[in-house]
Amino acid sequence: MLFLVWILCSSILCLMICMPLYMNYKKAMQPVLACSFKALGTVCALVLVLVAALKLDSRCWVAVAGMSLHLLADILMEFNFSAGAGFFMAGHFLYIVFFARLFPFTPLHLICFILLFLFSLFLLLQWKRRAGKQLPLFILYSVVICAMTASALAGGFSAYTTSGILMALGGSLFLISDILLIRSLLFRSPRALYWAVMTTYYLSQLLLGAACILL
Repeated sequence: MLFLVWILCSSILCLMICMPLYMNYKKAMQPVLACSFKALGTVCALVLVLVAALKLDSRCWVAVAGMSLHLLADILMEFNFSAGAGFFMAGHFLYIVFFARLFPFTPLHLICFILLFLFSLFLLLQWKRRAGKQLPLFILYSVVICAMTASALAGGFSAYTTSGILMALGGSLFLISDILLIRSLLFRSPRALYWAVMTTYYLSQLLLGAACILL
């Protein structure tokens, strides 16, 4: 019961306080305050994973390391997209290792990866004119995020547990968030789209945190 309270409080703090303040300060062009609250939003999820690693399952230390890299990426992304993307990819690699330690590899992993990557590649080819020289970076990033999402989906749903389902949903939302982010970077978009980017991103991290607590 106490752990459920932790999950609820972390989610409320992240989604109802940190995210609105980040969006407000970003709009007001106050980058230091904006980055602070953006990072604090991820910290809300990181605390859940850290508690799980300390109290419940030592395998969660890999997820702690991955989410810590994502925390650094959150900040870097505000100033240098390539550097932020690099840290996100490194974090995704650690998430893949984490999922591999929890769930055995099956043919379903490969099927999920191929389908997800083909879908991502289709979108990127539609946007290649706008992507320009960044297209190879987007493709490389797509390979990594699709591998991470496939690991979460195939492994999580195959586990038939609440924790596994939460990981599968979290991995899926991470991919959706990144697709929306690339769309917002390449085209003029309403502010509501960036709200969607951050909402899906934070939900993905919070779901992973909750999944670790419930392992």
